[in-house]
Amino acid sequence: MREVVRVIAGPERSMVMSRLGVYVWGNVRSVRVVPEGADGEGVCVADRTEIGHLRFAQDVPQRLDPVGMEWLGVGDASAQLIAWTKEKVFQFAPQVVRDHGAAYVGTIDLPNIARNVWTGEHVAFAALADGRLFAWGDVAYGRLGIGEDALWQGRTTPVVVDGVSDIRSLSPGAAHTVALDGKGRVWTWGANASGQLGQGNLREQALPRHVKLTQPVKAIAAGATHTLALDVHGQLWGWGSNHKKQLSAQIAEAYLPSPVRIGGRLSEVKAVVAGLHFSAVLTREGLVRAWGWNGLGQLGHEEIGEESERVIALKRVRQISAGRSHMLALTEEGTCWAWGDNRFGTCQGEAEMQAQPRQIDLSAMKFQPQANLNLLKEQA
Repeated sequence: MREVVRVIAGPERSMVMSRLGVYVWGNVRSVRVVPEGADGEGVCVADRTEIGHLRFAQDVPQRLDPVGMEWLGVGDASAQLIAWTKEKVFQFAPQVVRDHGAAYVGTIDLPNIARNVWTGEHVAFAALADGRLFAWGDVAYGRLGIGEDALWQGRTTPVVVDGVSDIRSLSPGAAHTVALDGKGRVWTWGANASGQLGQGNLREQALPRHVKLTQPVKAIAAGATHTLALDVHGQLWGWGSNHKKQLSAQIAEAYLPSPVRIGGRLSEVKAVVAGLHFSAVLTREGLVRAWGWNGLGQLGHEEIGEESERVIALKRVRQISAGRSHMLALTEEGTCWAWGDNRFGTCQGEAEMQAQPRQIDLSAMKFQPQANLNLLKEQA
């Protein structure tokens, strides 16, 4: 299915962007058509996908982008989903109305056009066209980088993150954040009990600080409590938790508060991702290598608990994405594959754990062929 152009793995959901639209499955609620002006309470459809209070296991892809909205990107912030166009950023609950898309879409008020948007568990960040970075969501542990760290509080209105600009990539972990600017410099903030900020200490920080590395960096990834950075010469660096060998099986220490080299130079690496106690890279040859904790099958094989590096049984992969405990891969042929934690149906099928890559059935997309015009132009 060549229509798929991107895969996005969230904490408990999977998504694809395609020429046919944006689709989601996993922890998603399906609702009836809501009368105009209604708040949506009490419209939940009770069916086999409901597995607990506000918990769902919807394994059939559901149309997410409402007809008429042309999304450039979408992200998963747990309680909310975030989408953006060339002019606006939208926020909405993980609920879909059949034959319509997301329910109750609201607009995020930003002072300028968003150039890019990134999401994590209960947080979101937007890099604006004027170079500023804005954040909203949970402020615990200082994870927004705005100088606040109160527990059980959040920012519903975006706030500027001072001290950084021209952010090109950003990756939130479980409670910390890593960002990469246009000069190849790495910045971190948030929780630091495992040394995941790379500052040589275990003190959390509510404002961005520069991580000292010997070379400019071209790619970053935040796991739950560890951080990875790939420099311009192909050297992979890591810091934070290593108790499940999510940094490297060759490193004895369980926690590393300062950056260390991981293996030799990886000039063939195209992308790096990380999740709950595991890491993975995509090579230019289209292979996926994963290492760390495999308790939920996120390394793509059945030896549960095995912490050594493995090559996932897929070829010609062109893009990967890591959720909390599952992974998605998109091949050159346009097929989508998933493995790992399947308790919410993120990998489809009946098993709670998908230890081997499983091809995702996207046939439901053909019944709603409304084109995403921006993606069509992007691929032209």
